[in-house]
Amino acid sequence: ENSIFRYRIAEDLFAGKTKEREQRQHYDMMTALILCLGQPEEEKENCALDILSSLLSEKLTAKQKLLKLKEKYHIPITQQLDEEVSLMCNLSKGIKDSGIAIGREEGLEEGQELEKKATARRLRKMGMPLELIAQSVERGEETVLKWLSEEETTG
Repeated sequence: ENSIFRYRIAEDLFAGKTKEREQRQHYDMMTALILCLGQPEEEKENCALDILSSLLSEKLTAKQKLLKLKEKYHIPITQQLDEEVSLMCNLSKGIKDSGIAIGREEGLEEGQELEKKATARRLRKMGMPLELIAQSVERGEETVLKWLSEEETTG
């Protein structure tokens, strides 16, 4: 947390020379920066890390973020900055809410699938034919056979 790493490609000529050397300006652009942000409430040595961890925090509201920019860093809060921070906060909230909704839907589907498997197993124990079990759980006979064989190997 609270660190910045730089990875870059640099030229090291060990022997000989070439007629057409690559200009330094071309290979010098191949640099990657990795920013490891901490929590917004932690003090940081680097103000860029502090600003980014605050702006990208899920814990702070848009108003709190703008207040920190204004009071701690004396950045004037323009209408454009206010709108962009609000948009960024709403976007991240939308992404988070979407992820939660997808997770719930997947969990519900998984729960329904488990319930159908359990129903198929109960109906089989009652002696119901495979064809009727498949119709009852709205799955193909191959799927039901697979579920029943899973029970036999694990049970």
